[in-house]
Amino acid sequence: GLGATGVASVSVRGPVRVAVLTTGSELHGAGATLGAAGIHDANGPYLAALLPATGAVVVGRDHIGDELQALQAALARW
Repeated sequence: GLGATGVASVSVRGPVRVAVLTTGSELHGAGATLGAAGIHDANGPYLAALLPATGAVVVGRDHIGDELQALQAALARW
């Protein structure tokens, strides 16, 4: 980040806005029945719950599979 370039401080306006985006076709929401390669998405809900305690505003939360176009579309939304 900025520290690696020698920048000691920056001015900001308002709170940091964050979109939490989890990716991977193997991830499924809580309560979903998992197949052999499936896992529950623990990081997305964890980050969305934790970030407000840091002063950040979560502006969105989404999950997409492994398709490049889906990733690009999700990033464009925020």
